[in-house]
Parts: sequence; C-alpha cells; structure tokens
Amino acid sequence: MKIIIIGSGPSALFAARELKKLAKEKNKTIEIVILEKKDVVGGKCNTYSDPKYSERKTEMGATLVAPNYGPVLAAIKENNIELENILPFGGLNLSRSRSISETIQLIKEIDQF
Repeated sequence: MKIIIIGSGPSALFAARELKKLAKEKNKTIEIVILEKKDVVGGKCNTYSDPKYSERKTEMGATLVAPNYGPVLAAIKENNIELENILPFGGLNLSRSRSISETIQLIKEIDQF
C-alpha cells in the first residue's frame, strides 16, 4: 500500500510515524511518501541558524511543548531528546485574569531568573 502525505509539518510527520507503527503491528508493508514544497521539513517548527555565528539560533515558529501533547512527548522520550524548561519556577497559572500591578510583579519575578 502506498500512502501520500501532503506537507511535512508536525501533524504530517506524526501521522506517518503512527501509520508505520500500525502497519508493523499488523504485519503489513506500506510505503509513505511525504510531499513538501519547501527544502526543509517541520512546517512552522523551524530553527534559524545565523550563517556567520552558528551558535546563534532563533526559533521561527512553534517552540513549546505543552503537557497535553502526548504523541510529541512520547517521541521525545523515545528519542532521548532533552527538553529545556523556560519557566524554572513551574510555569504560569493563566487560568485567571491579573491586574496590571499583579502582571508587573509577575514580570519582575520572571526577570529574576
């Protein structure tokens, strides 16, 4: 069976990954072809590296992994990829509105890290 996937963003890549796993579980052979118009994969997930200073990198799209991204977290674990905590004190509680003074205080706390 031949499967063609249009685009190489995260959803497409994870779909291909899951299809391969499923085929293996069912002892089926599949061929997956991913068509991408750009010369890189990842869709909106893209890291720009400065050609002059390779140690300088900037994320050009999606950069965060939320706790509810099960398939992504599973792939990260399977591939022993290290995650970086961006909020070392455990993150923000965004479930409520804040006053301007509370927001300023929160920014000051974040800035201390």
